[in-house]
Amino acid sequence: MITLQEDYNTQREHLIISEYGRQIQEYVKHIKSIPNKENRTRWANSLVNIMASLNPELKQQSNYHEKLWGHLFQIADFNLDVDCPYPIPTREDKAKKPAHISYFDSKI
Repeated sequence: MITLQEDYNTQREHLIISEYGRQIQEYVKHIKSIPNKENRTRWANSLVNIMASLNPELKQQSNYHEKLWGHLFQIADFNLDVDCPYPIPTREDKAKKPAHISYFDSKI
């Protein structure tokens, strides 16, 4: 019997941000394997531009470029050595919860 597909999505590694798809995740893996930092940075800039075209609703936000770079680092498991134009996000920043908002004590 001839199989049409060698591996199924259930056998592949989990997608970190599903909006960008598996190809972007493979692209990030490739960028991490490039030995030269300047080349990695150029490839990362190109990938951020591709991510912007794949997720156009982010362009409505004022800081969408910074958010895209944050998504790139999140897909790379916060382990990507490139020259980023914004502060490099960390895993702790992603896990940080917002401050608690208390209820009003006065009557309406």
